[in-house]
Amino acid sequence: MQYIHEDVVVLACSTTDDHIWLMRKVASPSAHQFVLVRTMLFNENDTGGTGPRLKQENTSQTNLLADMFVDNPDIALSPQDTYTMTVSTSNHLFVVFSFIEAQHRFLSLLHDNGEHIVALCSLLSEYPGLNNSFTSSAWTSDNTLVLHLQHNIFTVSCDGPRLVL
Repeated sequence: MQYIHEDVVVLACSTTDDHIWLMRKVASPSAHQFVLVRTMLFNENDTGGTGPRLKQENTSQTNLLADMFVDNPDIALSPQDTYTMTVSTSNHLFVVFSFIEAQHRFLSLLHDNGEHIVALCSLLSEYPGLNNSFTSSAWTSDNTLVLHLQHNIFTVSCDGPRLVL
């Protein structure tokens, strides 16, 4: 079965197996919701198909930004917003939401333990001058990384529920 992926805004791939995490922007009549889903790449050639396909697994994190929007009603989505996601070898996920028109960024470190995707820590901050420039990152350990954002280099880690730059 082919995985429908019209609403995927960013993805991250594991370097150790065939898992791929998709962040979907799901629209409803009243709002948008960001959902993180773990999928598995499999080869349909083994079952008579035409090639590799994604198969959704039962692991997901629904509405990554629910609390952020409730606590900050002045932040709104725009077509200029950008999203970045990466995964470590131990299935820690790092997600950056850049809300360009709202001039805010939201960063979150999550962990996929194989059964659930849980948020470990996050940070919402104003970022005057935020634009849609290139963002990149590199993992320095299983749960820390270096982030290049808006011509700045940051280290990223958790301090309890708070993400620290």
